[in-house]
Amino acid sequence: MKNFKSIKNIFKKSFFSLILMVLGLALGYFINIYLGRTLGKDGIGVYYFIMSFINIGLIFSKFGLNISLIKISAIGKKEILDFKLLKNSICIVLLTSLFSIILIFLLFSFSRENLSNFKLLKIVILSIFPLTVLSIFSSILIGGGKILSATLIQSLLFNLIFLILILYFKSDNISNVLMFFLISSYIVLVVAGYLFFKIFRKKIDYENNTEVSIKKILKTSYPLMFISSINILLTSLDKIMLGIWHTSGVVGIYGASQKLVAISSMGLIAINNVVAPIFAREYSNGNIIELKRIVKIITIVMSLIASLFLLIFLKFSQELLNIFGRGFTGTNTLKILSVGQFFVLATGPMAYLLMMTGNDKFHRKNLIISLIINILLNFILIPKYAGEGAAIATAIALIIKNLLGFIYVKKIFKNEIEKKES
Repeated sequence: MKNFKSIKNIFKKSFFSLILMVLGLALGYFINIYLGRTLGKDGIGVYYFIMSFINIGLIFSKFGLNISLIKISAIGKKEILDFKLLKNSICIVLLTSLFSIILIFLLFSFSRENLSNFKLLKIVILSIFPLTVLSIFSSILIGGGKILSATLIQSLLFNLIFLILILYFKSDNISNVLMFFLISSYIVLVVAGYLFFKIFRKKIDYENNTEVSIKKILKTSYPLMFISSINILLTSLDKIMLGIWHTSGVVGIYGASQKLVAISSMGLIAINNVVAPIFAREYSNGNIIELKRIVKIITIVMSLIASLFLLIFLKFSQELLNIFGRGFTGTNTLKILSVGQFFVLATGPMAYLLMMTGNDKFHRKNLIISLIINILLNFILIPKYAGEGAAIATAIALIIKNLLGFIYVKKIFKNEIEKKES
């Protein structure tokens, strides 16, 4: 009965988190559709191209804190905010954000479109710091079991404010869109900061705690940064490489296909937010059999959801792309990406399980292998096959990554259970 209640509680929390996430994602897709229809495939291609650099910058500014803080907070006192943990995390972020901004400017100089779009990059690049602080707030809340509040900050607030600004000012200019993106990031930071401290109210520990020193946080976060970075690179490098070899229109169509495929990830993301702290606590307490049960049930559910979405993407690919407006053709790209995404969902919360149970070293190696495969295939396929080539490269990399991870997780459970029984 206890086991059933724990599973039921996971899906209950995931459901409410999913509702907020769906609302946030719906706003995000409305933004993308609006931009696709007002800016056209070339304009939104430039937008996706520039935002790919921002996403890469966020890898280094977050420095793995978005994952490590979940783990640290989950193992600590759930209802109390460790002020030193928050303060030290923000100090780290100030330095990493500055480094990230410098790095983006250097990376952007390698693009063929660097001269025409450099001014646009300068508009939006200052959003890196507030977006990184937002991820810190969300991670501490997730680790503390406050999933709905974290989802509100993480998925809903930004898209809501960004959408209000672009609709109110009826923006049909890429410069204005990026300016509103920047303004939205700082407005959300203020609102989220207020909500964050209101949630904890008087439950703040101001005493020094050596367990959350800057050195301790960096030691925990540094390996996880590589994991985050590779995940972001797997979804951003293809658009950057397309922008180097092909037109903004090609990038726009590919980006639209990626956005559509990402819809299927909502359930997995919602479940990950709930189970990440549970994985950390159950493994820390040695409850391996219960942990295996939870993972098995979640994986079965996600496999069924993955199958449903795959059928939808294969059957209605052109109809879905038409939502973005005229000129968004390329159903093969969407179909190929959906096959890769199927394996991401069907293997369940494998990545978070590895990271929360001290197996991030294997996960890091697995991601590096996938990234190398992705880059090599992009170099071979993109010049000749454009978006379809990028989709093939991404799909193959995702399939290899998730199958290797799935096999390794099964091996972990087998070894841990045998160790416990001996």
